[in-house]
Formats: sequence, C-alpha cells, structure tokens
Amino acid sequence: MSERPKRRWLRFHLSTAMLLILGAGGMIGINVAPTKQFVERGHAHNFNPLFIEYTYGWPFELVSVGKEVQHYGLDEQVKELHSKLNGNLSNRKVIDEYENKFSTDEVYTVYNWVGIVCDSGIFLGTLLAIGFACEYLIRCREAKNL
Repeated sequence: MSERPKRRWLRFHLSTAMLLILGAGGMIGINVAPTKQFVERGHAHNFNPLFIEYTYGWPFELVSVGKEVQHYGLDEQVKELHSKLNGNLSNRKVIDEYENKFSTDEVYTVYNWVGIVCDSGIFLGTLLAIGFACEYLIRCREAKNL
C-alpha cells in the first residue's frame, strides 16, 4: 500500500479559508461600527463646546471623529439638552435630534496609533488561532480515518 504524501505546512483547506474570511469580516464589522456620544472639550475663554463624538474600533479605540453642536449664545438649547440627557451622554435619540439641529461644519479627527497597533495584533492573532485550530482538527480527523 502506498503512503500518502505529507501535506505542506502552510496549505489550508477550503473550509479553513471560509472560516478565516468569516472571522475577518466579523472583526472588520466590529471595528467600523461607530459609537456615538456627547463629549465636552475644553476651549478658550472658559467656553466648553459640546461635541458629538463618533469612536471607531474594538477592543481599543482607533479613531475619534467629532462635530461641534454648541455655539456661543445657545445657552437655552444647551440647558434643554442637558435636561434631556439626564446624565446619559450616550442617549442616541437625543444625539440624533441635536446633531440635526445644531451641528456645525467644524470636525476634528484623532487617531490612536497605540490602539491601531494593538487592534491589528489582536486581529492577526485571532485569525491565526482560527486557522491553526481548524487545520489541527481537520488533520486529527484525517489521521483517525487512516
């Protein structure tokens, strides 16, 4: 009886490749889903403008994008906003309402390079773990069938 040739080390099965694609898609989907919240940032002249901040990334924050919603002279609207929020800065319904009413064109973007490096490492580590675990299980099953 002839022996089967040994598989190469980095040769994956189609089922492993499909699971890697699904894993990568899931991780990308988690990282591009924004989190919305109100944030107060310090400003000149003792004026603290209120921003709607979108943060992207999981498990670490990768990028923050903010839009200013508070201006000088809008004290009544800001008081109304704080009463509606009632301490919950992540209230999506209130955020959407005020974003449409008072947002400006002033936008800031902040990149978290440490978060980007850490998320990339976690992303690659997770994919490697999925790939090697699937291949290990497939090869164990093939060894039992021989």
